[in-house]
Amino acid sequence: MKFRASAVVLLALASCLVHRSPSPASTVSLGAQVWYAWWVPAWGNQDYTADPSITVSQSTELDRPDPAFMAGPTVSVGFLDRWSFSVAGAYGTYSTRGTRMPTATAIVFEETDIRKYDLDTALSYIINSFFKLYAGFKLQGYGYDKMLHQVVSPSTYRWETYKNTTYRSMGPALGIGITVPFGERLFLVWNTNALLLYAWEDTSMDKYTFDPALGHEHYAYSGRARLYGANTALSFAYFIPDSRLTVTAGFRYQLLRYVQDRSDVGEYNFDGKFDRFYGIVLGAMYSFNP
Repeated sequence: MKFRASAVVLLALASCLVHRSPSPASTVSLGAQVWYAWWVPAWGNQDYTADPSITVSQSTELDRPDPAFMAGPTVSVGFLDRWSFSVAGAYGTYSTRGTRMPTATAIVFEETDIRKYDLDTALSYIINSFFKLYAGFKLQGYGYDKMLHQVVSPSTYRWETYKNTTYRSMGPALGIGITVPFGERLFLVWNTNALLLYAWEDTSMDKYTFDPALGHEHYAYSGRARLYGANTALSFAYFIPDSRLTVTAGFRYQLLRYVQDRSDVGEYNFDGKFDRFYGIVLGAMYSFNP
């Protein structure tokens, strides 16, 4: 029974910085997770400066990214009966399209491909059979590859811009986990944690025009921010004793609020904005005693 409970909550830990139940002296779990996530980005539905030479004066319309899969490995090690350490990673890609009007006669068309990564670590301690506490470190970030081109009414092609942005954030997490057994194989696991992340933005942009007198322009700018928020997950876990395999299915939600400390240009000035990720999480983990 101890091994079964350990395997179940170790997998839950890997899914959302979750903590395990009491276990033998050492339990190792290896597996993978898949997260089908909707993203409501902090930059959605707002006016912002996309280019140092443009001031948005009329309107901005950016499409919200479609939901996408994120996936990655999970590793967890239980030790000293009541302690465990886990690492869980996920990676996925998003894309968005949109238009904006910097002036009454100009339209800017925009295409962006976005890479997102997410890495959670946690050191966990058992309070009792139902409650666990954990402290961890979270690293997440985005890579933006953006292309913009401007057309002045009715059809004069003005310029094209290629932009690459790296947005990284990292910081501590503190949380609690609750495990409720339904018999010997089925468990309900709920975990939630508070986050404080520090973010860095670095952007490199190259602007090309068909006017020989203007030629090629290069810009580089950066920004800094703090992110406050929470990460929570509710899932069912089922242990298959013959194979020492635990499978989980549940829902995960992450909310972050931005406090902008500095922004050179303003494109990624998210001060007071919220970033939301939510979706269905599936996982599987094989556990053994070395």
